[in-house]
Amino acid sequence: ICSTVSRISTMVYIVKKKKIYHGIDLVLTWSRLLEYLPYLTLYSKFLYTNSVEKMKRGFGMRPPRTIH
Repeated sequence: ICSTVSRISTMVYIVKKKKIYHGIDLVLTWSRLLEYLPYLTLYSKFLYTNSVEKMKRGFGMRPPRTIH
């Protein structure tokens, strides 16, 4: 009985440790995502302007000159 109890306690301990590590992982991934957010927003803006220009071209309108 004692051995099974100790085994269960170690299992619980490992699970708790894993949960803690998982939380740290989540925090790290979120911070990484936040670091990449400006790039993502720039990329989405670029895609959006591209699609809008394509649509305008499709409608036969002259696309606006892009200022680099």
